[in-house]
Amino acid sequence: MTHTTGIATAATVENCPHLTLTDSHNAFPDRNHEDSLAVIAVKNPYCTATITPQGAQLLTFEQADGTPLLWLSPQAIFKTGKAIRGGVPVCLPWFGPHTTDPSKPQHGFARNSLWQLTRAHALDDGATQLTWRFQVGTSHPAQFAGEFTAELTMTLSKRIDLQLVVSNDGTHPLPLSWALHSYHPVNNLATARVAGLDGCEYLDNTRQQSRFTQTGDITFGREVDRIFVSTSKHQDLITETQHLRVSGHDCSSAIIWNPGPQLAAGMADVGEGNHQGFVCVERGNTADNALRLAAGETHRASVRIEALT
Repeated sequence: MTHTTGIATAATVENCPHLTLTDSHNAFPDRNHEDSLAVIAVKNPYCTATITPQGAQLLTFEQADGTPLLWLSPQAIFKTGKAIRGGVPVCLPWFGPHTTDPSKPQHGFARNSLWQLTRAHALDDGATQLTWRFQVGTSHPAQFAGEFTAELTMTLSKRIDLQLVVSNDGTHPLPLSWALHSYHPVNNLATARVAGLDGCEYLDNTRQQSRFTQTGDITFGREVDRIFVSTSKHQDLITETQHLRVSGHDCSSAIIWNPGPQLAAGMADVGEGNHQGFVCVERGNTADNALRLAAGETHRASVRIEALT
């Protein structure tokens, strides 16, 4: 099997001492491979990480002491054009089902498309910074009636810093909703809770998007699929031995998801029992917070993921 990287991406990797170009077979020999996808391995004094140009998706991240901040499904499927279960998928230019055409891909098409690595630097403080670019023009009429450029900058140190910039390159308003769909490991789902959303309004996707107000912390005794609107700056994922914080700037929505046992068992890339290993704590702008960019307008937002213990 061969993998597609892009000449510019390969050259950029070669010029950064923190990066090595490999493929999904070598990086994840115990996962499911229908194709061999390009993978960039990152190593610096603070962390190790892996990224695939498909979707500019950060797949794994571990601090130098071995603490993981992201979860990659043990049943993840690597296939060209198919979303990979875990890490930080980029859901863009819409989140969830398309609002008018359910035949279009769930969570948009950016996460299934090849992005170009335009810049990569070993920073003076030892961190690694990578900038990815995805441009949509008139060549995508079947997917999206709009033209835009998205740039995702990753700064990887002892934490994960992500900056998303989306510009409307067209002459008409651009409807936009998005999320950085981050999967985080938990060592005990039964005791896991998400704090920081008490009193916030949410749409419950397990109850036909009915609206409710959160009371207290979120726990995971069953399937949880909630879109919080106009949320606070950060949310904390806490177990007896873990404390992880996800912070957002200019991200008004927070999405909390765990499929629960029944749904997970029917998902080929999750599998029976594997729902117990993760919780999604995502940030973005969707539902009530979806955007409409004027011609030439640019939207900027950022997300930070860090371990507090």
